[in-house]
Amino acid sequence: MKRLALFVLLTMTAALFCAAQYTTRPDLQPQPAVTSPVAAADTAVADTLRGEQAQAIVTVTGYEKPLRSTKETVLIRLSDDAPVLSAVVLDIEYRDMSGNALHRRSVTLPISQEAGQTRMHVFRSWDVNRVFYYHLNRPPRTTAQGTPYKIAMTVAAAILR
Repeated sequence: MKRLALFVLLTMTAALFCAAQYTTRPDLQPQPAVTSPVAAADTAVADTLRGEQAQAIVTVTGYEKPLRSTKETVLIRLSDDAPVLSAVVLDIEYRDMSGNALHRRSVTLPISQEAGQTRMHVFRSWDVNRVFYYHLNRPPRTTAQGTPYKIAMTVAAAILR
């Protein structure tokens, strides 16, 4: 019984100390969490173009991922009459040279470019072990060093600013 009472007393004391926020400067208040503009824009239905509407204004014109690279690179072009965008969502499917599926994912890229421009965008690679390379890149010195792959990429959504 004494152990239970001691446990309850220690738990209540710890809860009191953990609940309060102490600071050495007076009159400071905790700030609310700042949400990302991309995350906020992603939840707004009226600000998002999906499917064919997004593909009409956003075009992916290039892709690169060398062997041993931790990054992938794409070239994104906005049409001449495109609105200002805050992000583009790409659906990428990775396949080996025989057509077997290796991986599939969606990538959200922040976009800050004017209509009619083409810009390079870099994002983290799916290949965490760094053993694959895009088949149109320069092949490694020996074929035993890496495995080539192909991609199929579509613009899933364009998020308006």
